[in-house]
Amino acid sequence: MKARCLCLALAALWLGACAVGPDYERPAASLPDYFRGQPAGQDNRSLAQLKWWELFQDRELQAILREALANNHDLRLAAAQLLEARAQARSAGADLFPSVGGYGTTQPKPFSSDSPAGSTYMLGLQMAWELDFFGRLRRSSEAAQARMLASEEGRRAVVTSLVRDVAQAWFDLRALDEQLAITRGTVASLESSLKLVDLMKRAGTVSRAEQLQAANQLATTAANVHALEKNLAAQENKLCLLLGRHPGVLARSAASAPLDLAPAIPAGLPSALLERRPDIRQAEQKLAAATANIGAVKAGSFPFPTIGLTGFFGQTSTDLGRLLKFRDDDIPSLGPTLNWPLLDFGRGAAAVDKAEAQAQQAAISYAKAILQALREVADALTGHERLTAEIAQQQTRVDTARDMANVAALRFRAGIVNYLEVLDAQRQLYSAEIDLSRVAWDRVKSVVELYRALGGGWEEQVEAAPAARVAAGLARGPQ
Repeated sequence: MKARCLCLALAALWLGACAVGPDYERPAASLPDYFRGQPAGQDNRSLAQLKWWELFQDRELQAILREALANNHDLRLAAAQLLEARAQARSAGADLFPSVGGYGTTQPKPFSSDSPAGSTYMLGLQMAWELDFFGRLRRSSEAAQARMLASEEGRRAVVTSLVRDVAQAWFDLRALDEQLAITRGTVASLESSLKLVDLMKRAGTVSRAEQLQAANQLATTAANVHALEKNLAAQENKLCLLLGRHPGVLARSAASAPLDLAPAIPAGLPSALLERRPDIRQAEQKLAAATANIGAVKAGSFPFPTIGLTGFFGQTSTDLGRLLKFRDDDIPSLGPTLNWPLLDFGRGAAAVDKAEAQAQQAAISYAKAILQALREVADALTGHERLTAEIAQQQTRVDTARDMANVAALRFRAGIVNYLEVLDAQRQLYSAEIDLSRVAWDRVKSVVELYRALGGGWEEQVEAAPAARVAAGLARGPQ
């Protein structure tokens, strides 16, 4: 009996290696040699090789990024989904092995005139094992493993999106801080100017129209302060949501000039996206799972039967007292089972067609993910280049507007022009300073977007957290 079981087990393992269905191979991807918008003469280095804490030389930003990586609910949800996928993969792998469990039952004996009424008792171990002759279970396990890896890449994609969103929201907040500081400074300057105009109106050196125009420009600019404060509070609330906090004020230093995150922007080679971008790797694992599923479905349909072993190791007795007394002549029962679908009116073939169609869809999604990544990198490179050129023009505009305001003030004091020209020059200077601030911070955000598009190394610091720590974080509940 032992020899027979051993032979059957070895045969199952040997035949299980011959799984039906296609083996997964990465599809060939047509990639350009360089990204569109990539500066000429660059080597294989890439901005994505930097870790996020190396890219962001801002301690305040680093602190809120770490807080977001610890508390963000979308990331915690992705971690919980990963735990589920790991459990499913373990369950699928366990199907390759026999299941053994305790078994006990009692069967009443039919009453007849020549035998007294009574019962038959059974107690022992029951075993069931599907012999994976055609690889159905192995392909199912491969598919589950690939889905688990896809879930892991999905979690990494959430990390990349989260850090991008937090960094850009932070820079939007700092841009609003700077614009609010510019606006308040302009309001203070206009208040001083209006006091001067009021005095000059009493002296008869300016007209009532000039006085009203000065008051109107002050009120218009002061109204911008309230609008900026409203936007700033909304931006703080947005960041608090990303951080897993209740809405509130975010402590930070005074308004500062935009950071120069990366003076040089090496993009690297497009082929590196296949390994760096988590969304591409996730799409590839989904394709691998769909490919393995074809084999699992084929092995479960005609002409492939399902063959297994069932066994019972224990006692059968009509005497309950003797049930636990094993004898030397007891022989365990062990036998094969066969389930062979012969006539299912096309259900099996339809299931195979469905699995193959799903694999085709996964292959198309994988190719689309690569094209989407190429597009995002090209957009980010072009955007960064154009914003750099725009900053130079906006800086020239600010310098010119400041000179115009100084000249207008001198001409007014000399009595050459009226005060309306001074007001117009002040308005143009304020508009130019606000636009320069907006474009400068947009350029900083373009570096963040390029880093994400290239598949920058956001997640390395999160990888050290084991699943147990993730589960403990989930148990804390909403913060």
